[in-house]
Amino acid sequence: MVRRSKGNGSESEASIVVASSAFRAQRKTSNTTRSSANIEGQDLRRFTLEVNQHDARRCTRALWFMVVRWLATLLLVACNSPRASSTDAIAPPASGAPSASTSVSPSAATFASAAPSATTDDFYSPVASIDALVARLNAHPMWDNGGFSAITLPESAPVPKIVDRALALQSPDFKTTPPHRILETRKVNIGTDYTACRVQLTNGGRKIVLIRWLGNDPVIGWWSRIFDAT
Repeated sequence: MVRRSKGNGSESEASIVVASSAFRAQRKTSNTTRSSANIEGQDLRRFTLEVNQHDARRCTRALWFMVVRWLATLLLVACNSPRASSTDAIAPPASGAPSASTSVSPSAATFASAAPSATTDDFYSPVASIDALVARLNAHPMWDNGGFSAITLPESAPVPKIVDRALALQSPDFKTTPPHRILETRKVNIGTDYTACRVQLTNGGRKIVLIRWLGNDPVIGWWSRIFDAT
């Protein structure tokens, strides 16, 4: 009975030792797992911080770029704005001299003589004939700047059909051609060759339609512009 009791005690002690070793191993594994999780969390926080810093630097660069471009625009506007020159100023009358007339500097007089005599209203006023329109436009080399009505018809399209489409593009709905009759059609040269058509509108008024074939560049079709006529 005593020996058996001792044997049972040895087995209990062995079981306790094994359980203690297993507990220590499990605790070590848990500590390792916790350390790995802490390392991964630190890496994640470090990565997030780096991304935020990168975004902040990128936003700062974009902001500086906008500021520099804004300053450059202001500088360009300031450089292009007209400035009064001391040589162009009106000379004050001398003391004791009559002030009935004012003298203008030679540069101002030269500028006034070089300016075109026709005003903006004169340029857009109705013309009496195709020749009068050609003479007016030849006196203003920049007349063809700005927008125009592009007509997507082939080069072989008849002139009346092109004129119909040009007049339709001037209508409120951009598709209704007003009743009209072509009075005159001929070729003209205003820096390049155009076809000019003088048109009588049935509801009153006359127009001169200028058309020119553009080809495939920049758009496919015809260039057109309409002027008032008498």
